[in-house]
Amino acid sequence: SIKPNLKRYLIRRSLLFVLPGFFLLFYMGVFLKTSALESWGIWGFALSFILISVGMIPYRRIIRLETTPHSLSLEEEGLCFTHAKKGEIVFPIDQIQAFQFVERKGFYGIRLQFKDGKHFLLPYFSKKTFEACKTLL
Repeated sequence: SIKPNLKRYLIRRSLLFVLPGFFLLFYMGVFLKTSALESWGIWGFALSFILISVGMIPYRRIIRLETTPHSLSLEEEGLCFTHAKKGEIVFPIDQIQAFQFVERKGFYGIRLQFKDGKHFLLPYFSKKTFEACKTLL
């Protein structure tokens, strides 16, 4: 599940791109003369569109993750992580040395540490899921 604090953080961060894009579009439509719009209109529109689109990408990813969340299950082969786009990844349990819950501003999840020194982050899994995995492993 996605924390409401993370959504608020992403909305605020998105506004840093969306608002300048919106105000540029608004300024061009209201204050620029037709002669200026003939030469600069398409470039201003393109820049506005790019700013608004880039600003909404992180929020869209989180909303998509809410509708099709990642899953984590314990199977015979090992710990199975299912990603909506990338498919299924199985981590052999005997290769997992340690795992811990990681929480930073704008990110939280489970960090797996393997015996060969490599790390893998399972994004946006809650502390509750971490505790459940801890009892199973």
